[in-house]
Amino acid sequence: MIGRRCILKDCCFIEDNAVIPPETIVPSFTKFSGNPAMASEDLPECTLDLMVDFTKNYYQHFLPAAK
Repeated sequence: MIGRRCILKDCCFIEDNAVIPPETIVPSFTKFSGNPAMASEDLPECTLDLMVDFTKNYYQHFLPAAK
């Protein structure tokens, strides 16, 4: 859950079930988790490359659900 007027910078990671308080700025290359969400660890600078590779791989192997 993300509060009002939050700013999410590039390559940040928000854990499942994290609650980000209103007006929080999530810095680049940072993992946020918890309730209220706080910075739990720094991410490596290669995070952008990892995210792009994951997304490309996902869409290359995507199969639509059968009706």
